[in-house]
Amino acid sequence: MNILLPTQNKHQNIMNKKLIQLMLLCAVLSTTVLFTACKKGENDPGISLRSRKSRVVGEWKLRKGTVKSVSNGSVETTTYDNDKGTIADNLGTDKFTYSMEYIFEKDGTYKYTATETYDGDTPSIEKGEGTWSFVEKNKSADLRNKEAILLTSTNYSYSYNGNSSTSTDSNPTDGEMWIIDELSNDVMVVKYASKSTSNSGGSSTSFEIDAELTFWAK
Repeated sequence: MNILLPTQNKHQNIMNKKLIQLMLLCAVLSTTVLFTACKKGENDPGISLRSRKSRVVGEWKLRKGTVKSVSNGSVETTTYDNDKGTIADNLGTDKFTYSMEYIFEKDGTYKYTATETYDGDTPSIEKGEGTWSFVEKNKSADLRNKEAILLTSTNYSYSYNGNSSTSTDSNPTDGEMWIIDELSNDVMVVKYASKSTSNSGGSSTSFEIDAELTFWAK
């Protein structure tokens, strides 16, 4: 039978306390690394028990947003807020009502429907579907892994005032990249920007778009 002297008991207690402190420190560091790894967007929540994919999957409705487009120096700004919107350009401002909803599935497909109605006019309805996937880390674009999603359209339709058009692309090569600024269980804030130039008949046309949209889970 081993008998610990008072001095030995004191040393043993000190060692036990240090061991407990070390274990707690390791646990805190591990948790910090885990939460940091889950945080991709600038305004993502610090803690989430759901994976990033499971947070994207579901039905989302546009709550508010701003879309600014510039074509050869002409600026058009569209603002969305609580199912009501305004569109302003150098000719003035118009008001409309709107609805925009996206459905992201687990299998990597998505669908959306967007409707706009101006006073005294028939609604315009836009529908589309395609595939979505996370964008991998890209240092040159300053993107973290899974910070953005790529939406690639395969089917599109538009109808207005009795006229309609459709398009199908079974093997699309281009997509629209959404940078996710915030992603929680109930809110998704995305940013989108692009620049393009087209040439026709000896003249060129430049087009830029910059958007930030806030979706709420349905």
